[in-house]
Amino acid sequence: INFAKCLADDLSQVKGCSTLRRQVSHIISNKELNETLHTMANNDPCINLTDDNVAGDAANQCLASRKGDLKINLISIPNFLSSQWEQAIE
Repeated sequence: INFAKCLADDLSQVKGCSTLRRQVSHIISNKELNETLHTMANNDPCINLTDDNVAGDAANQCLASRKGDLKINLISIPNFLSSQWEQAIE
């Protein structure tokens, strides 16, 4: 993610910048928006602001932040009496 490319005065000439930036420009400047987005990105373990391929602990932290601690309980294999099978087939 490169927030700096969206600091241009004419965002219509810059590819990859949201058109929503123009809609909120009367509320927040591009520079302030970039600072806010950068702060949010630094707090999100799933956003990589470096040029490096991040995996391992960072990936696990990202998954944990999105899914939490999952506890999966598998149900047991059903057991049917032959009479129940016959009834289901009929």
